[in-house]
Amino acid sequence: MLKQLDLVCQYCGKKFTTNNKRRKFCNKECWNNFRNPVIEKPCKNCGELLVGIPHDIKKKMFCSYKCSGEWNKKTHLKKCKFCGEDFTPAPTSGKKNNRTLFCSRVCYGNQRLVDKLETTCTECGETIKTTKTALELYQNHFCNRKCMFEFNKKNPPESQRTPYINSNGKLWNMRSSWEVKFAKWLDSKGFIWEYEHRLYEMNGVYYIPDFWVNDFNCYIEVKGMYDDRSKIKVALFRESYPETPLVLATQSILELYGIDLRKKAV
Repeated sequence: MLKQLDLVCQYCGKKFTTNNKRRKFCNKECWNNFRNPVIEKPCKNCGELLVGIPHDIKKKMFCSYKCSGEWNKKTHLKKCKFCGEDFTPAPTSGKKNNRTLFCSRVCYGNQRLVDKLETTCTECGETIKTTKTALELYQNHFCNRKCMFEFNKKNPPESQRTPYINSNGKLWNMRSSWEVKFAKWLDSKGFIWEYEHRLYEMNGVYYIPDFWVNDFNCYIEVKGMYDDRSKIKVALFRESYPETPLVLATQSILELYGIDLRKKAV
């Protein structure tokens, strides 16, 4: 028979009897309390004591969501860069962005207007405002889309256009090889024509028909891919300018007039 020993609990200090000389606590409750002692910690906002074991209370800083919200409002208040009012920025990834500098998108937009720098429209010379980034990135600046279309018409990018010299010796930069072949066919028949004669505006949508043929007194649009976007533009043009005729020259029509579309344009 094992000898009974009188020991003292290392947690509560009470005496207890056991036959295990390695035992240090009188019961399991004292053992749990020793391993996970109850600690107190003040709430970061209201100061109320938070009571619990270290595992549960170690990262806890507030007694409630209300205190958490109030503390965040007090410590994260910032002044709006435009209007100067105090605001609490929305949660972000930590990077400096519009949500940490302005109280609203309205203020952000107004600040962009203030920060814009003056320059001149490349096409018409009118004074316009643009951002510093746009000035650094782009060589040409325009006051509206009409000026942009007119400029691109006069100065087309070489990589996106196919040059063609007509029977009168005038150079035209065309958008596709089909247009070049159609222009050659017009010259072979002796027709007087002009490429991208005029820019039309239709409720904010801009459209330039391909060819104006004087002999037919109408526009001719050479279409290889007649997609939904093209259909909408053509329908808008016919609705907005019913007195100006527009004829679509699709693949079947061009081949009907003997234009070989498979042969590479020279």
